[in-house]
Amino acid sequence: MSDEKVETTEEHFNFFREEANKWLDVFGLKGWGVRVLHTDEGKPSGAKAWLSAKYCDRIACICMAKTWDHLVANPPTDENIRRDAFHEVCELLLEPMDVLAGSRNWDREEFDAARHAVVRVMENVIWEKML
Repeated sequence: MSDEKVETTEEHFNFFREEANKWLDVFGLKGWGVRVLHTDEGKPSGAKAWLSAKYCDRIACICMAKTWDHLVANPPTDENIRRDAFHEVCELLLEPMDVLAGSRNWDREEFDAARHAVVRVMENVIWEKML
């Protein structure tokens, strides 16, 4: 097995940022302060991209790794980059549910509200386009 790594370029990152911003807009995630970064700092093991969010402050970083571990990731093609940006924005969309699921004072009504917020986004983004 190879330990080969793939370095992503500024061009790769610019495309990732454009895609992330597109999906942030499509999903209407306007209540977040979002930065899109090209970094290996804080990179989870084997990650190509990741989300770091502070729910209470409503701030988030969507990061694209500068170095992709070849064994874990496919090469940084447009399709792979596009999918990774979409994935991380979906993670942000679901962040309120993740926070509620980890809460010691779990509240069913709050969880239902968070779930319905996601369902409404899907209705307005996906359902409308599929008719």
